[in-house]
Amino acid sequence: MLDPSTLTAPELYKINKTAQRSTIMIDAFEYFAALLLSGAFLASLLTKIGVPDAVVGITSSLASFGYIAQFFAMFLTKNARSAKRVVAITHVLSQVLFVTLYLVPFVQVPQGVKTALFMVLYLCASFIQYLIGPIRTNWNMSYVNPHERGSFSATKEIISLIGGMIFSWTMGALIDHFDAIGRSDTGFILCGITIFTLSMLILLCYLPVKELKPTGQTTQQASIRETIKGTLGDKCFRKVIYLDVLFRIATGICTPFLGTYLNNELGLSLTTIATISMVSSVARALVSKPMGRLADKTSWANSLMLCFMLAACGALINTFTRPSNGLVLYTIYVLFMAVYSAGSNSGITNIVFDYAKPHLRTGALGIKGTLGGLASVLATLVGAKIVDAVQANGNQVFGLNIYAQQILSLLACLVFALTVLYIKFVIMKLKRIEE
Repeated sequence: MLDPSTLTAPELYKINKTAQRSTIMIDAFEYFAALLLSGAFLASLLTKIGVPDAVVGITSSLASFGYIAQFFAMFLTKNARSAKRVVAITHVLSQVLFVTLYLVPFVQVPQGVKTALFMVLYLCASFIQYLIGPIRTNWNMSYVNPHERGSFSATKEIISLIGGMIFSWTMGALIDHFDAIGRSDTGFILCGITIFTLSMLILLCYLPVKELKPTGQTTQQASIRETIKGTLGDKCFRKVIYLDVLFRIATGICTPFLGTYLNNELGLSLTTIATISMVSSVARALVSKPMGRLADKTSWANSLMLCFMLAACGALINTFTRPSNGLVLYTIYVLFMAVYSAGSNSGITNIVFDYAKPHLRTGALGIKGTLGGLASVLATLVGAKIVDAVQANGNQVFGLNIYAQQILSLLACLVFALTVLYIKFVIMKLKRIEE
């Protein structure tokens, strides 16, 4: 490790910029891989295996179980000599495991065994990925000026979104093409090869990053007991954890079930879905910088409150989405959620830096993520019960033709609205930590 005090300003600037560029590229490549393991792509893969809609929703939320692993991140930081080595190795390992998911349809075993195998691999890969999440986030942000985190996070998002827009549309078109000519298996193999290639690119991006010795408060090695006392035992930070729980419930109860809704009930092709995603990415990229600047100038709490207001409106619109108007209303819903995501995805993580002491941040990120992940899983299980019940009743609710995803969207709308009030009357009254 290099001691920052022994470096000249230009040398330190160069090291920080190199680390920032590497972080941006790594996030982009990881985002591309995530696109092939979520939404309509994941739903298509699970449908190929023969998994029912309700189980598809549960499976797609299994990644949330990985948040439980974040609790153990503090144990890694206690003994790890090199954050770079730990993060790089485990990050690539998780991506390689994700590659194997696209090989499951070709395994000659009963459908039930295939489903179990898929879930085990998906859970293991997610567990490893989330295990190093807090370490990685804290380490990456150590190269960024505290007053520029919003703008930096926005830059990361914009590059990921623009690249992901082209990537998802291209992959969607290729898979649709192979489906059309009766070679759907080729499309799945192509996805697996693509994820493997991305994992190798991620490894290459880590190589030029030079590690710096922590300075100031970050030199302290917080004990497990101290970390828990400073997070779960801290009245102020517990309120931040409750915010994450509300956020995860709102997304977990609805989002995992939209993939099958688009493919089955709304009947949209992967190319159409990718095109909508492209429009969404453009909208999100356009507002990412303003959202980041808003957070830098005011606070992450202020930015998040605006984001959750937009999410509530979007979820309300999606409540009325049906096969007859699906393309139009779903597109409008996606646009609202795009603007919401422009600030919420980075905000829900970066808000930890406003209310947790520097030497506690890795543990704080892990504990917050663990409890939020558990809330997401429980919310998804509730959502699955609703999907099963509504579909078993022929999509009839009180004599009306209503789809389960419409009910889930309404529930998400209510939780998002509650989150807005929580930020306004609870989070915004907390005292921020100055760096």
